[in-house]
Amino acid sequence: VLHSVQDVVEIAFETAGLDWTKFVKKDARFVRPAESFDLVGNPAKAAEVIGWKATTPFRSLIQEIVQAEIAALKQPK
Repeated sequence: VLHSVQDVVEIAFETAGLDWTKFVKKDARFVRPAESFDLVGNPAKAAEVIGWKATTPFRSLIQEIVQAEIAALKQPK
């Protein structure tokens, strides 16, 4: 399943309770031109070699990462 950087940003900011459009600006210098192929990872080798299979949906993974970072920020130093 393909996901864009914007997908990650939207989910992360939503999880943090923030409107991403107030914090993120797109810079045309960093936008790739349309490519004739998609850059996609293939977990087949991990499944074959070590028996690994993804069990966490993409949205949940991003939410867990953001929640862990928020919790870490709240920890006393």
